[in-house]
Amino acid sequence: GLVGSEMCIRDRFRTTIVRELHTLKDFEEIGAWIAGADSYFLQSYQESEQVIHPVFSSYTKKELEDIQSLLQKYIPHVEIRGVDA
Repeated sequence: GLVGSEMCIRDRFRTTIVRELHTLKDFEEIGAWIAGADSYFLQSYQESEQVIHPVFSSYTKKELEDIQSLLQKYIPHVEIRGVDA
């Protein structure tokens, strides 16, 4: 929205997390890089019928929660998506 004559821009980031492509160190670096952002959404990788050559897998819910905790040092709102409760 507008505040006086200035526009407020919200920073929102999202990463689809893939076990074979992302490490905890990656998320430590991402957190430092986007520190102060309003929101960061962690999307769990999900296999689908459209995947031609399935070679990737997802982290467990607990592992994603650990990544979320690590990132909350840098970003106030970190949300996990695509994981069954």
